[in-house]
Amino acid sequence: MKWIYAIPQKFKIACVLGSIIFCITIFTLLETRNINNINKAVLSIYEDRLIPATDLFFLAEASYQKRDQLESYLESSDPSPLLISKQLTRQNERIDSLISKYEKTYLVDEELLHFNGLRRNLKEYLLMEKEIVNLSLQGSKEAAKSAFYTRALESHHKMMDHLSKLTRIQSHVGASLVKSLKNDVAKSDLISNLQLIVCIITGLLIIAIVFAAKVTSVKSNKYNLN
Repeated sequence: MKWIYAIPQKFKIACVLGSIIFCITIFTLLETRNINNINKAVLSIYEDRLIPATDLFFLAEASYQKRDQLESYLESSDPSPLLISKQLTRQNERIDSLISKYEKTYLVDEELLHFNGLRRNLKEYLLMEKEIVNLSLQGSKEAAKSAFYTRALESHHKMMDHLSKLTRIQSHVGASLVKSLKNDVAKSDLISNLQLIVCIITGLLIIAIVFAAKVTSVKSNKYNLN
């Protein structure tokens, strides 16, 4: 500790204050960046993963309901064209809304690939759906059933396959975001610990400087008395 006595008092204070300001600035910048990363991760988990995953579930639900409604219509002994038209229109509007909402979220490359495949199969299915209903209205019930149980169901299975893969990707990307979030939280803890250490070291330096100043003052008074 003898080195403390050899340094001028004002220089000591300036060094301590400068070190404090420098450390506070660095830690503040790091903490701000870390908090921004945490906020982005939390928002992305909610807006780009949790909500879209729920939308995918509702999309699958609407697709299955629509398929079952069309099948019930074809197998009915007294089919109602007006009822099935209303049911399919209502489900199609619901699906369009979910698709539009989903495409506005952030999609990784693999998600975009399957999402485009989903939309492509959905258009194919809608065309077949109209064809099946028209065949039924024209009295070609067996032709309508044949189109439904072959081409329509095959297209529907492809849609469900894309939905299943999108759901799995959602899970994987969400897990990666959670891992990144945990890392950012760990960084925040580290920064907080470093701030605490700097505060302790700064406090000890201040105590040492004050103590050195008192000793120097006592020695100076004794010298003046002599």
